Amino acid sequence: MAKPYLREHILSGATRVWDWDEGQVRELLKGFTADKSRVMVMAKEFKDDSEWKNEPWYKSEYRVRRIDEGLLKEVRNQTVTL
Repeated sequence: MAKPYLREHILSGATRVWDWDEGQVRELLKGFTADKSRVMVMAKEFKDDSEWKNEPWYKSEYRVRRIDEGLLKEVRNQTVTL
């Protein structure tokens, strides 16, 4: 057993479906904000003049950039009803 599960959960592990708790889910969703987000964009072909890095195992090219502050401000002003 790779993870520390309670004795009664050893067979089901992380695949067990728990009882629905709407309040708990709503509270969790409140933490999903633009300021705490990571966006991944993928394409077969895309090049520009930016500095690209290579992932060591699969040799995939990637780069990391901050999300534009104007876009973050726009997203923060959106009203989401849970």
